[in-house]
Amino acid sequence: MALIKTRPTADPTGLPVDAERLLLAGLITKNADGTPRVGIFPTGVVATGAALVTGRASMGYDVAPFKGISSRTGVGVELQANDAVAVVPTTAAPPANSRLDVIWFRAQFTANTDATNTPVFGVTQGVAAGIPTKPSIPAGATELAVATILSTTTTTASVVITQTHQFTATAGSTVLMRNRTELDAWAAPVGETARTLDSDLLWVRRATPTLGWYVAPGQRLAYMAGSTTSGVAGTILGSVAKTIPLPIGQRVRVRCARVAMYNTPAGGVVYTMQMRNNLSDVTSSASDRTITSRAHQAGSGNVVSVPGADTEFVTTTANPVTAALFVSSGIAFGTDGQELWIESY
Repeated sequence: MALIKTRPTADPTGLPVDAERLLLAGLITKNADGTPRVGIFPTGVVATGAALVTGRASMGYDVAPFKGISSRTGVGVELQANDAVAVVPTTAAPPANSRLDVIWFRAQFTANTDATNTPVFGVTQGVAAGIPTKPSIPAGATELAVATILSTTTTTASVVITQTHQFTATAGSTVLMRNRTELDAWAAPVGETARTLDSDLLWVRRATPTLGWYVAPGQRLAYMAGSTTSGVAGTILGSVAKTIPLPIGQRVRVRCARVAMYNTPAGGVVYTMQMRNNLSDVTSSASDRTITSRAHQAGSGNVVSVPGADTEFVTTTANPVTAALFVSSGIAFGTDGQELWIESY
């Protein structure tokens, strides 16, 4: 092994294509096995959430402009760009049942026994069946979308097209994911970061407590702001704050802001902050964790200001975390300003 030619190079013979592809791969984020992550950069229509592949009034597909990464072979990559809407034809609908079309793009090199050195779009048609299966696409191709073609289809204008292209990024950058399903499917190196578009959360790949994706610290996961309420023992003050399902081992912090409460002369009031990491939400009778945060003694009846509180814990199930404020004993009158939130740390 030896150093390959640099880019730029002063060698009059130029830079071999495989060497250039290998150099470009160093600029792209990687999978855990060191291979480059192919896909689409979040620019153009993709950045707005619009579909990259759409149907048209013919048996074909429109592919919007994009910039992306493909890998024809080995560990090298190609920078790809589509500078205008491209029409990619497909074949007629099957006579019965339905099939899946996979729309893709690929670089071509005669050095890889391709017919030309020009990149191409393509559609791979699956076998028609009552429950069609997704066909494999050519080696080195990068998937863009999957369409369902019924036996009655005459144009793709109204067919169901699922945008299946994955996103990629430059090395060290945050990679976009549509949801947790896509996120969990990415075997990334420890330390990589990703953002899920459906929840707008930043995630980080960690080795402990188990290898996986965890919500990055400092993000608010749920919030509750209650209005003026009253309650007897066992009732919720305000409402429940609830997160999305979280991974096992996620570190969370539950916080309660300062609360104003009317303290009756007749007796004291105790209220608590309770939380659960379970399939069922917080209730007054069942809680994984309870923080008895304040007690009000009987007095002359006035408005008192109660300090806030917070607690930290680690999830033990892959379920949401819920939290709420409860009246534990006594009667609360005119509780005002209650705020409770759950955040990652």
